[in-house]
Amino acid sequence: MKKLKSISFWLLLTQGMVATIFTSCSKDDETIAVTEITLDKTTLTLALSEDTTLTATVSPSDASDNAVTWTSSDVTKATVANGKVTTIAAGIVTITAKAGDKTATSTVTILDGVKINGVIWATKNVAAPGAFATNPEDAGMFYQWNSKVGWPATGDIGGITATDGSTDWKNTWTGDYITPSSTDTWTSTNDPSPAGFRVPTYTEIQTLLNSEKVTSTWTTVNSVSGCKFTDITSGNSIFLPASGDRNLNGTNSNAGSWGLYWSSSTDNADYAYDLYIHSSGTNWDTNPRAFGFTVRPVTE
Repeated sequence: MKKLKSISFWLLLTQGMVATIFTSCSKDDETIAVTEITLDKTTLTLALSEDTTLTATVSPSDASDNAVTWTSSDVTKATVANGKVTTIAAGIVTITAKAGDKTATSTVTILDGVKINGVIWATKNVAAPGAFATNPEDAGMFYQWNSKVGWPATGDIGGITATDGSTDWKNTWTGDYITPSSTDTWTSTNDPSPAGFRVPTYTEIQTLLNSEKVTSTWTTVNSVSGCKFTDITSGNSIFLPASGDRNLNGTNSNAGSWGLYWSSSTDNADYAYDLYIHSSGTNWDTNPRAFGFTVRPVTE
């Protein structure tokens, strides 16, 4: 009889151990599915040569498959690794983060500009209103101050046509193309810059002239003379061609010798500030608003 009790106890103990082991294995093998993944930024805007890091949050935090994989919709424009987005070319890219069977996306707009001394400058001049020139060394078009009418960089008045169909150059302060002298800034309505950009302010032009943070070098690009501005810290640079100007009569002159680039700021009732580049150096300048200068915009 004692022997039977011993056997029964051993069976009960063994059954209990099996149950415990079974229960423990069931908990360890339980899969916790991902219910959601989110990104800290669903839209963002970057310049060329700029990068940022997106942060993904997986829910629940103890999900079994919480590893995040990253993909870019166009690796010729931007790449992504562990959430770090690096820009390559201008355009729009969708960055996707995936955990389990859940995904989250961020739309990245990459502007055709580079950051120099804290300001993002376009890499090309403005051509027709709303469009950039094809290459960094191209002159683009000439604009009178606070005007959205572009004039060709070559040719004489009378033999060329502006973007609004005009052939006669306006040189009065209150003419069709020049706003009244009471206007002290270049209005957004008259800004010819492409979307996402605007004519720079006098203060922004000054950032290029800070010799402690930016170097300026007179050079040539594809046989076109101009000035290269380089951020000392990042190495980012832009090239501004010496496109010359159109004077009060609309005459085109000095191409290859110097370049004059409008700011959106006025000096007084008749003059506005501009950036002056020349083989002998660079500086800010001030000229009559009826002159025709090129425009190198900055981001809005």
